[in-house]
Formats: sequence, structure tokens, C-alpha cells
Amino acid sequence: MEKKKKSDDDGRCRPVENKNNKLVMKVIMNNLFRGWMVGICGSFATDLLRTLATILGGKAKNPMRTLIRRLKENSPEYKYWGYFMALNMAIFNGMMSEGGKRVLEFLRKNKIEIQDHYRPMIAGFLSGLAVLALPTYTRPTMALYAGVRAFAVLVKMAVRRGHLPYFEHADVLLMSAASSQLMSCFVYSPRYVGETYRKFLTRQVQFPRPVVHAIGTMAVGEPLSPDLRQMLGTQSYDDAPYYGTQLLTQGQSFAQTIIHFFIRGLSLAVPVYIPVFTIPTLLFTPSLLIRNPGKALRRILQGITVSSLFLSAYCTIGISSILTLRRFAGVRHRVIGNLALLVGPIAGALAGTAVLIDRKSRRSELALFVFAHAVTSIWNFLREKLNRGFPHFDSSFISRYGDVAIFSTSLGIVMHAFVRYPNMIKRFYSSIMGYLYDQNLLLREEKKRDI
Repeated sequence: MEKKKKSDDDGRCRPVENKNNKLVMKVIMNNLFRGWMVGICGSFATDLLRTLATILGGKAKNPMRTLIRRLKENSPEYKYWGYFMALNMAIFNGMMSEGGKRVLEFLRKNKIEIQDHYRPMIAGFLSGLAVLALPTYTRPTMALYAGVRAFAVLVKMAVRRGHLPYFEHADVLLMSAASSQLMSCFVYSPRYVGETYRKFLTRQVQFPRPVVHAIGTMAVGEPLSPDLRQMLGTQSYDDAPYYGTQLLTQGQSFAQTIIHFFIRGLSLAVPVYIPVFTIPTLLFTPSLLIRNPGKALRRILQGITVSSLFLSAYCTIGISSILTLRRFAGVRHRVIGNLALLVGPIAGALAGTAVLIDRKSRRSELALFVFAHAVTSIWNFLREKLNRGFPHFDSSFISRYGDVAIFSTSLGIVMHAFVRYPNMIKRFYSSIMGYLYDQNLLLREEKKRDI
């Protein structure tokens, strides 16, 4: 009788198990196809948007030639983004369906107890391994982007649970700290700053690179180059009129320099922000342009104006801080020795306060953006030191796959928050994630607030 009962139970379980297996395979196959299309089409759309941004920013003399050149250069990589998105979406959505339950049941049978509400974290971590499908030179950028987002989520969670105090202007503090590190790195050791961001800063700073380099050499008391010695008529920056700051003022008064610098900064900033505020309106709210073009235009112009004021003020505060510290505060090598190197970090920190000009909704994004580049410069510095101490560090396992570990761990944190604490994710990112990671497959019990 017992054997018959067991046989009957097995008979009832088998159809259910087969049905679940088919459901899992259906989810995986659908997401492999959908992910492939998202990766290919997304890469192509990104190139179109970059070309549009170049056109709107006034940087493309021949838009069609620019687009064709960009497509020709980047199209070989489209398939890698297709592989990445296909694997990423299939693994995550598969784990969040019946497949995830099977994995957890298998782990429990092997005495590895993992609560079911950690499934989004596990699914996110495993799906993050899909980054291996991308070229090695792309993975660090992906890891950095995911790491910064995970950092923001962890901080929000720590504040929510009372582990960290709530600070209204934490975004300003982060912006100042990141700017302090990044600006001093740009002045003293520009090779550590990422190439793209270094070019951006060089354009916004408005001075030739030799002049920017001279700001660093002022702080360490190095002698003048022959050209600058002839220009200033002295052997030392600290002995020159206005303590060498005429390199930046070019014979103008302090007030004239700052005003002209700010105006030129605005003319450089506006082309940067035209595509930033125009493209999202064209993509995500085109109906607003049709229904109320005046309102849409006002929103675009307001965004461009406020953000351009921020960027111009950011650079102006940085430059004026250097002038003020050298002229009036005695932050010079002859006065305080190597402590004069503080001119870079102080100027960067003060420049970071300019983020208060921008809208509150954008402050955290700006702070995280600068923070990401600051982290990049720190990593480039550490990597150089590690390569000196360990000649084969670049070929080591940590160097080759550290970005994969960072990306997977970060994605696990972000996906856990996305499923269980959706208010921790900004609405813009949440809407995109909701499309990529099928919310119909997410467990209802995952939305409980206990961890």
C-alpha cells in the first residue's frame, strides 16, 4: 500500500514538474531572443543618439558622414551587446521564474540555507556574469557604472535603517569630496583622469594644458620654464607679480578675469547641455511637443540654462579659488612649503558647491557622475603602483576579472533593491529595468519589507 501511494504521488508530481520545466524554458528562450534584439537595437540607437547629440551641440560639420563613420567603427561590437543582454535577461528572468525555486531547493538539499527573498540578489549576481560576453575594454566602464549605482542604493538603505544619519545636502558633500580629489588629480597628475573626461575638463577650463600644468608646478615650488620665465620676468612663480597668477589673468584685473571666464564658460556649457535636455524630450515625451510645444520648449530651455549656469559656475569657482588662495591667503610654496599642494583639493571642494545651482533632482546624478570619475582616477593611480610592485599584476586573475566581480556584485545589490525596495531606484531607471526584467515574473512575496 505504501509503495502504491508513493507511486501515485510521483504520478501527480510529474506533470506539474514537466509543466514547470516547460515554463522555465519558455521564459529563457523568450528572453534570449528579446535580449538579443534589445542589445543590437540599443547599440544602434545609442550611435544615432550620439550623432544627434553631436549635431545639436554644433560639433558635426557633416552629420551623415559622422553617422556612417560611427556605425562603421562600432557595428562590429553590436553582436557583443546582443550576447550580453540576451544572457543577462535570460538568466535573471529565468531565476525569477520557477527556475529560481529549483536552484534554491537544490542549495537547501545541500545544506546551504538561503531565504527565498534573496532570490533577486542571487539572480542579479548570476546575470551580471553575462558581462563576460563584452570586450575586455568595455567591462571596466560597466563595472564602474554599476558600482556607483550600488553605492547609492546602499547609502539610501543605510540611512533608511538608521545606520547613517540623514543629511539633506549629502549630494553636495559627495560632489565636493569627489571634485576635490578629481580636480587635484587633473592639476597635478592628469594621466590618472580618464581620457574622455580629461578632454572635457581641458575644454571647460579654457586654458592651454601648459598653463594648467603651471598651476601644479607653482604649488611644489618648481622653477619656471624658459618661456614662462621670459613672460613673467622672474625665476620663480612666488616672486612674480601677483605671485604668478597673471598666467591666468593675462594682465586683467581679478574681477575682469572672473567675469570673462564665467561668460566664456557659459558659451562652452550651452552646447554640452542642448542634447542632454533635447534628446530625452524627443524620445520619452514626444506627445508633449505636439500637445503643448510651448511648455516643452520652456522645460528644455530651463534645463539648459540652469545646468549651463552650474557648469560655468563650477569652473569659475575653481579658478577664482586658486587665484584667491595664491594672492590673498598665502597658499604658496615659499610661505607654507609643500602644504601649498592643498590649493588643488581646496579649489575642487569649493567648486563642488556649485551643484546647489542645479535642480535638486539632478544634484545626486551630478554628484554620482563626478564620483565615478574620481573613483576611476584613484583606480588608475593604484593600478600604476600595483604594476610597479607586482610586474605581472595586469595579467593576474584579479586584474583580468575584478571588473566582472564588481559588476555582478553591484547588479545583485541593485536588483535586490529593484524588486523589494523599488523606491530606492530612480523612476527613470526603474521604468527601463521594468521593461528589461519582466515584472510579471517577480514573486509577490518579494515585495515584503523584511530582509
